[in-house]
Amino acid sequence: MKLSNVLTSVASVMALTFGTVAMATTLQDPETAQQQGMERAGDHISDSAITANVKSALMSQASGMQINVTTTDGEVTLTGEVESQADISALERIVRNVEGVKNVRNELKVKAEA
Repeated sequence: MKLSNVLTSVASVMALTFGTVAMATTLQDPETAQQQGMERAGDHISDSAITANVKSALMSQASGMQINVTTTDGEVTLTGEVESQADISALERIVRNVEGVKNVRNELKVKAEA
């Protein structure tokens, strides 16, 4: 197995683990949420958990690409450079299907040829 495949596998496991831990620590107790007039615990996912889940979802498609992911109030912003317009569309489609994502600001750009 190539070193890059091993590193990708390790990174995937770490991203999934971080996402699970982040989600578990950010969910609110239902009674506390009701007292504060917030959503039910299962309905709230923190921005850090969304970011982790988006990165995990992009792992296989964006292999070798430098994609930056930030999340604010459920809105995910993608920045970086990719190989083609098709990559931009595919990555956005993946992100839109991640739980908790309310909107996607796609600021990805196609790499200029040298």
